[in-house]
Amino acid sequence: MKTYRILIMLFAGVLALASCKKDEKDDEAPVIGVSEPVNNFSVNTGSEIHFEATFTDNEDLAQYKIDIHNDFDGHTHGKTSEADPWETVIIQNISGKTHNATEHIDVPTDAAAGDYHMIVSCVDASGNEADFTQLEFTIVNISDTEDPVLNITSPTDNQQFNVGDDLVITGTVTDNMEVEEVEIVVERESDETEVADEDIHVHAAQGNINVTVPTAGFSAGHYHIHITATDHVNNQSEVEIEIELN
Repeated sequence: MKTYRILIMLFAGVLALASCKKDEKDDEAPVIGVSEPVNNFSVNTGSEIHFEATFTDNEDLAQYKIDIHNDFDGHTHGKTSEADPWETVIIQNISGKTHNATEHIDVPTDAAAGDYHMIVSCVDASGNEADFTQLEFTIVNISDTEDPVLNITSPTDNQQFNVGDDLVITGTVTDNMEVEEVEIVVERESDETEVADEDIHVHAAQGNINVTVPTAGFSAGHYHIHITATDHVNNQSEVEIEIELN
């Protein structure tokens, strides 16, 4: 009888241990190791990005994702007459504790030149997400690698104006092939507020800049004028001028 009780207790202990193991939750996230490409790389349109990475997990991997998109600022949308911002998402289902991934990612011939992000993420079978890896890179559109050239004649840097004066911005822009547009943004320094935003559509190898910004209603203070020229494949150049409103 005593032996029977001991066997019952041992059996109950085994069941309890098995139940505990079954109820254990996997909360350990997978790990991403990208070997290629390296951060801050450059790639030409019409070529490819060679991607290699190792994904590991303590239990079981489920999926990885590569998300590529542009890093253009809020003003320069990147879409021009001959180029579009490139974006692509690659999703692969995987399994096991270790997976070595290789991808050959084609860069379109009409991709807009400029800065881009590659974000690599991974999730395991329990839904744990790895710390993502972000790489910065630049696309060079080989059909035209030259930036447009800005020559701003007025205003001059640190020029003084009175509130209510017209702010007249003049100059020229040239390009080896075609200037798409020129954007002029006036920003108040004290709170980084944009107080004016003007676009000039050029669509020629050269163009004149002549924009009048009334300052009536502006507050006195320091201002930044950002002038950005964009060509037909999104090559850009920028001039910044600081002025004072009294």
